[in-house]
Amino acid sequence: MLLSCQKQVLKDNTCSCSNDTSFSEVKNLLTAHPWQINEVIDPFSGTRYKRGVLTDGKDFATARYLYKENGTLTGNTWQGSIANTCYTLLDNRKIQVCSPPCIDIYNVISIGATEYSYKDNSGTIFILGPVEASETTGHK
Repeated sequence: MLLSCQKQVLKDNTCSCSNDTSFSEVKNLLTAHPWQINEVIDPFSGTRYKRGVLTDGKDFATARYLYKENGTLTGNTWQGSIANTCYTLLDNRKIQVCSPPCIDIYNVISIGATEYSYKDNSGTIFILGPVEASETTGHK
């Protein structure tokens, strides 16, 4: 079963970050450390990327995500840096990411101390793990 994701365009091209504590256990897990992509699974063709394995697809090896307690999201993706981005926990299973001019809603599959996975609007699954200690810098 594919969970849906909505993509909207912001009318005023802005979004605001908030230090919401409604879902504190999930937020504590998200903000505990930076995350890196370990695997990307396409709903139609299977694994598209796996950390440490050479693939013909996109290289997610440098992607890093840092969820901060104040509701901001920083880091970089395979496409470049993440800037002017905020996130909101809609519930324990959905994260809204606001990066003007768009808002994306991702369905959280699971989150724990050592693994975080979510599904995007195309049904692609992203499985993340903590960034290795040698690659971390200050956060939160």
